[in-house]
Amino acid sequence: MTIIFKVKRMPQSLNRKAFMTTNNIPFGKGSLSSTILDTVLRHKQHIDKINERENKRLENLMKLFDQKKQTLNYQTERMIRGINKDIKELEAYQKVLESYKADKMKTLEFGFDRSKYPKTPKSQRRLKFETRIYHAGPSLKVLYPEVLECIERENPVHKRQRKAHALYERAKVISDFQIDRRITNEALRKETKQSEKPVRPWSHVE
Repeated sequence: MTIIFKVKRMPQSLNRKAFMTTNNIPFGKGSLSSTILDTVLRHKQHIDKINERENKRLENLMKLFDQKKQTLNYQTERMIRGINKDIKELEAYQKVLESYKADKMKTLEFGFDRSKYPKTPKSQRRLKFETRIYHAGPSLKVLYPEVLECIERENPVHKRQRKAHALYERAKVISDFQIDRRITNEALRKETKQSEKPVRPWSHVE
């Protein structure tokens, strides 16, 4: 006859207590080890809170730094754009002054008669600014519309557009040219030259 003994497992708390008792470890409520561990835990929690506050503070400082940096970059770019704009205007103003020298003034030409002067918009614009110069003297403020027009003319994009338009007009004239089979070679050459004269893109476009 075989007898089987059923051994129950000891609870965890009793196991720990037995282990501490066997090894003479003073661990329990009020013991030195427990007090030390509680103190270490409190200090760790305190340090974690300090680190969390410092991390938030550092994060706020970085956000503030980024905002200041963006503001400074914007102000710098705005200042550079303003300086470049002033430089362009001064360069254009020098070119405009060259075209309004005394020897180039239409109203100072000998025998000038305003009533006989062409009434085209460009001619009247010229007379208007010459009159302004007589009354107020040459200045950037007086000639500012002319300065803006000069800047617009010197714009590379608009230069390419004007050149492309002139080339298109030239090609259109050439393609629309019709040859009379009865015309002589000399007359054909003359007619071809005359048809090319109105549109020569390199004559007025840089």
